[in-house]
Amino acid sequence: MVRLGKRAATEGNPQGHRDGVAPLLLIFVLMVGLAFAGSVGDRMAGTPQLTAPADD
Repeated sequence: MVRLGKRAATEGNPQGHRDGVAPLLLIFVLMVGLAFAGSVGDRMAGTPQLTAPADD
């Protein structure tokens, strides 16, 4: 079933397999970027991070 799906997606569109991965990568990059920007903003503001370990 997986082979048939991939073959159907790539027929007539050489980059068909990339179209399915691009949105996931974009969402992942956006999430990481937002998390990084949020942590930097909290650090600059001096507020404690919710994800910091209890030891710190």
